[in-house]
Amino acid sequence: MTQVKVRTPFPGVVHLVYPNQLTLGRAFMRMQEFYESPFDQFRGRHFTRDEFKKVYAKSKGTGTGWGEFSYCDDWAGFNVPGNIANKFIRMFQPDHSEVALVDLIKKHRKPHGEYYVIGTFAGDDSNTISHELSHAFWYLYPDFKEMGQELVDGLSRRFYRKAKNAILETGYCEEVVDDEIMAYLGTSVMSEMVDVFGTRNIPWRTALEFQESFADYLQGMKDDQE
Repeated sequence: MTQVKVRTPFPGVVHLVYPNQLTLGRAFMRMQEFYESPFDQFRGRHFTRDEFKKVYAKSKGTGTGWGEFSYCDDWAGFNVPGNIANKFIRMFQPDHSEVALVDLIKKHRKPHGEYYVIGTFAGDDSNTISHELSHAFWYLYPDFKEMGQELVDGLSRRFYRKAKNAILETGYCEEVVDDEIMAYLGTSVMSEMVDVFGTRNIPWRTALEFQESFADYLQGMKDDQE
Protein backbone atom coordinates (compact mmCIF):
# COMPACT_ATOMS: atom_id res chain seq x y z
CA MET A 1 0.00 0.00 0.00
CA THR A 2 1.18 3.50 -0.81
CA GLN A 3 2.74 5.17 2.22
CA VAL A 4 0.67 8.26 2.96
CA LYS A 5 1.14 10.62 5.88
CA VAL A 6 -1.96 12.00 7.55
CA ARG A 7 -2.17 15.41 9.17
CA THR A 8 -5.11 17.06 10.90
CA PRO A 9 -3.86 20.66 11.13
CA PHE A 10 -7.22 22.29 11.90
CA PRO A 11 -10.64 21.08 13.05
CA GLY A 12 -12.31 19.08 10.30
CA VAL A 13 -9.32 19.17 7.91
CA VAL A 14 -7.85 15.82 6.84
CA HIS A 15 -4.57 16.46 4.99
CA LEU A 16 -3.09 13.48 3.12
CA VAL A 17 0.53 13.77 2.01
CA TYR A 18 1.58 11.34 -0.74
CA PRO A 19 5.21 10.47 -1.48
CA ASN A 20 5.15 12.02 -4.97
CA GLN A 21 2.93 13.86 -7.43
CA LEU A 22 2.20 10.76 -9.54
CA THR A 23 0.76 8.67 -6.70
CA LEU A 24 -1.15 11.72 -5.45
CA GLY A 25 -2.77 12.37 -8.82
CA ARG A 26 -3.65 8.74 -9.40
CA ALA A 27 -5.26 8.49 -5.97
CA PHE A 28 -7.37 11.65 -6.12
CA MET A 29 -8.25 11.72 -9.82
CA ARG A 30 -11.67 10.10 -9.77
CA MET A 31 -12.77 11.58 -6.45
CA GLN A 32 -11.71 15.08 -7.53
CA GLU A 33 -13.45 14.83 -10.90
CA PHE A 34 -16.54 13.38 -9.23
CA TYR A 35 -16.58 16.62 -7.21
CA GLU A 36 -15.80 19.40 -9.70
CA SER A 37 -15.05 18.03 -13.14
CA PRO A 38 -15.61 20.45 -16.03
CA PHE A 39 -16.93 17.42 -17.93
CA ASP A 40 -20.64 16.90 -17.19
CA GLN A 41 -20.47 13.15 -17.80
CA PHE A 42 -18.17 12.72 -14.77
CA ARG A 43 -19.23 15.31 -12.20
CA GLY A 44 -21.50 13.60 -9.67
CA ARG A 45 -21.62 10.39 -11.73
CA HIS A 46 -19.96 7.00 -11.65
CA PHE A 47 -17.17 6.50 -14.21
CA THR A 48 -14.12 4.37 -14.81
CA ARG A 49 -10.52 5.52 -14.86
CA ASP A 50 -10.20 4.64 -18.55
CA GLU A 51 -13.33 6.62 -19.45
CA PHE A 52 -11.94 9.72 -17.83
CA LYS A 53 -8.45 9.29 -19.28
CA LYS A 54 -9.82 9.19 -22.82
CA VAL A 55 -11.86 12.37 -22.41
CA TYR A 56 -9.08 14.25 -20.61
CA ALA A 57 -6.47 13.29 -23.20
CA LYS A 58 -8.81 14.34 -26.00
CA SER A 59 -9.35 17.71 -24.29
CA LYS A 60 -5.59 18.26 -24.39
CA GLY A 61 -5.41 17.64 -28.12
CA THR A 62 -4.97 20.23 -30.83
CA GLY A 63 -8.22 19.54 -32.64
CA THR A 64 -6.47 17.31 -35.17
CA GLY A 65 -5.55 14.61 -32.69
CA TRP A 66 -5.52 13.49 -29.08
CA GLY A 67 -3.15 14.94 -26.54
CA GLU A 68 -1.23 13.10 -23.87
CA PHE A 69 -2.85 12.11 -20.59
CA SER A 70 -1.09 14.68 -18.43
CA TYR A 71 -3.47 14.83 -15.47
CA CYS A 72 -0.94 13.78 -12.83
CA ASP A 73 1.52 16.40 -14.10
CA ASP A 74 -1.12 19.13 -14.41
CA TRP A 75 -2.39 19.05 -10.82
CA ALA A 76 -0.25 19.24 -7.67
CA GLY A 77 -2.96 19.62 -5.04
CA PHE A 78 -6.45 18.28 -4.46
CA ASN A 79 -9.43 19.12 -2.29
CA VAL A 80 -12.76 17.39 -1.73
CA PRO A 81 -15.58 18.31 0.70
CA GLY A 82 -16.51 15.59 3.14
CA ASN A 83 -20.06 15.17 1.81
CA ILE A 84 -18.67 14.53 -1.68
CA ALA A 85 -16.05 12.10 -0.33
CA ASN A 86 -18.84 10.21 1.45
CA LYS A 87 -20.87 9.96 -1.77
CA PHE A 88 -17.81 8.79 -3.71
CA ILE A 89 -17.08 6.08 -1.15
CA ARG A 90 -20.66 4.83 -1.39
CA MET A 91 -20.75 4.83 -5.21
CA PHE A 92 -17.25 3.69 -6.22
CA GLN A 93 -15.32 0.50 -5.63
CA PRO A 94 -11.77 1.76 -4.97
CA ASP A 95 -9.09 0.49 -7.33
CA HIS A 96 -5.49 -0.12 -6.26
CA SER A 97 -4.59 3.57 -6.56
CA GLU A 98 -7.50 4.64 -4.36
CA VAL A 99 -7.40 2.05 -1.56
CA ALA A 100 -5.19 4.09 0.79
CA LEU A 101 -7.18 7.26 0.08
CA VAL A 102 -10.52 5.66 0.94
CA ASP A 103 -9.20 3.76 3.97
CA LEU A 104 -7.58 6.87 5.45
CA ILE A 105 -10.66 9.01 4.91
CA LYS A 106 -12.79 6.41 6.66
CA LYS A 107 -10.32 6.30 9.54
CA HIS A 108 -9.88 10.05 10.04
CA ARG A 109 -13.16 11.65 8.96
CA LYS A 110 -15.50 13.01 11.59
CA PRO A 111 -18.19 10.41 12.32
CA HIS A 112 -20.70 13.22 12.84
CA GLY A 113 -20.29 16.64 11.31
CA GLU A 114 -18.47 18.17 8.38
CA TYR A 115 -14.90 17.52 7.27
CA TYR A 116 -12.72 18.33 4.29
CA VAL A 117 -10.00 16.30 2.56
CA ILE A 118 -6.96 17.93 0.98
CA GLY A 119 -4.07 16.18 -0.76
CA THR A 120 -0.52 17.28 -1.53
CA PHE A 121 2.78 15.47 -2.06
CA ALA A 122 5.99 15.44 -0.05
CA GLY A 123 8.34 18.30 -0.84
CA ASP A 124 5.72 20.48 -2.52
CA ASP A 125 5.80 24.15 -1.61
CA SER A 126 3.70 25.74 1.09
CA ASN A 127 1.66 27.75 -1.44
CA THR A 128 -0.02 24.58 -2.66
CA ILE A 129 -0.94 23.64 0.89
CA SER A 130 -2.26 27.15 1.54
CA HIS A 131 -4.33 26.97 -1.65
CA GLU A 132 -5.95 23.72 -0.57
CA LEU A 133 -6.47 25.02 2.97
CA SER A 134 -8.31 28.00 1.51
CA HIS A 135 -10.80 25.57 -0.02
CA ALA A 136 -11.16 23.72 3.28
CA PHE A 137 -11.73 26.95 5.19
CA TRP A 138 -14.28 28.12 2.60
CA TYR A 139 -16.30 24.94 3.13
CA LEU A 140 -15.86 24.43 6.88
CA TYR A 141 -15.80 27.90 8.41
CA PRO A 142 -18.65 30.35 7.67
CA ASP A 143 -16.62 33.38 8.81
CA PHE A 144 -13.90 32.60 6.26
CA LYS A 145 -16.41 32.09 3.46
CA GLU A 146 -18.15 35.35 4.36
CA MET A 147 -14.81 37.16 4.28
CA GLY A 148 -13.78 35.54 1.01
CA GLN A 149 -17.11 36.13 -0.68
CA GLU A 150 -16.97 39.80 0.30
CA LEU A 151 -13.53 40.08 -1.30
CA VAL A 152 -14.69 38.34 -4.48
CA ASP A 153 -17.84 40.46 -4.66
CA GLY A 154 -15.65 43.57 -4.39
CA LEU A 155 -13.77 42.78 -7.59
CA SER A 156 -14.55 44.91 -10.59
CA ARG A 157 -17.06 43.32 -12.95
CA ARG A 158 -14.51 43.39 -15.73
CA PHE A 159 -11.86 41.52 -13.77
CA TYR A 160 -14.39 39.09 -12.29
CA ARG A 161 -15.55 38.11 -15.79
CA LYS A 162 -11.96 37.56 -16.89
CA ALA A 163 -11.13 35.65 -13.71
CA LYS A 164 -14.20 33.45 -14.06
CA ASN A 165 -13.34 32.61 -17.67
CA ALA A 166 -9.75 31.83 -16.67
CA ILE A 167 -10.92 29.51 -13.87
CA LEU A 168 -13.26 27.65 -16.23
CA GLU A 169 -10.55 27.35 -18.90
CA THR A 170 -8.12 26.01 -16.31
CA GLY A 171 -10.40 23.02 -15.75
CA TYR A 172 -12.97 23.77 -13.03
CA CYS A 173 -16.75 23.74 -13.06
CA GLU A 174 -18.82 26.89 -12.63
CA GLU A 175 -20.02 25.94 -9.14
CA VAL A 176 -16.57 26.49 -7.59
CA VAL A 177 -15.54 29.70 -9.39
CA ASP A 178 -15.71 32.07 -6.41
CA ASP A 179 -14.00 29.54 -4.14
CA GLU A 180 -11.18 29.19 -6.69
CA ILE A 181 -10.79 32.93 -7.20
CA MET A 182 -10.33 33.32 -3.44
CA ALA A 183 -7.80 30.49 -3.32
CA TYR A 184 -5.75 31.68 -6.29
CA LEU A 185 -5.70 35.37 -5.37
CA GLY A 186 -5.27 34.66 -1.67
CA THR A 187 -2.41 32.17 -1.77
CA SER A 188 -0.58 32.26 -5.12
CA VAL A 189 2.80 33.78 -5.85
CA MET A 190 2.80 36.47 -8.53
CA SER A 191 4.01 34.17 -11.31
CA GLU A 192 1.19 31.71 -10.68
CA MET A 193 -1.40 34.48 -10.75
CA VAL A 194 0.00 35.61 -14.09
CA ASP A 195 -0.20 32.06 -15.43
CA VAL A 196 -3.84 31.74 -14.39
CA PHE A 197 -5.25 35.23 -14.96
CA GLY A 198 -2.89 36.87 -17.45
CA THR A 199 -0.32 39.62 -16.97
CA ARG A 200 -2.49 42.66 -17.74
CA ASN A 201 -5.64 41.46 -16.00
CA ILE A 202 -4.63 41.44 -12.34
CA PRO A 203 -5.42 44.34 -9.99
CA TRP A 204 -2.34 43.93 -7.82
CA ARG A 205 -3.51 46.11 -4.94
CA THR A 206 -6.68 44.04 -4.70
CA ALA A 207 -4.67 40.82 -4.91
CA LEU A 208 -2.59 42.05 -1.97
CA GLU A 209 -5.79 42.51 0.05
CA PHE A 210 -6.71 38.88 -0.70
CA GLN A 211 -3.22 37.75 0.34
CA GLU A 212 -3.25 39.70 3.58
CA SER A 213 -6.76 38.53 4.48
CA PHE A 214 -5.87 34.88 3.95
CA ALA A 215 -2.56 35.19 5.83
CA ASP A 216 -4.26 36.85 8.80
CA TYR A 217 -6.96 34.20 8.93
CA LEU A 218 -4.44 31.37 8.70
CA GLN A 219 -2.34 32.87 11.47
CA GLY A 220 -5.42 33.24 13.64
CA MET A 221 -6.22 29.56 13.09
CA LYS A 222 -2.67 28.61 14.06
CA ASP A 223 -2.83 30.77 17.17
CA ASP A 224 -6.05 29.05 18.20
CA GLN A 225 -4.30 25.66 17.92
CA GLU A 226 -1.59 26.64 20.42
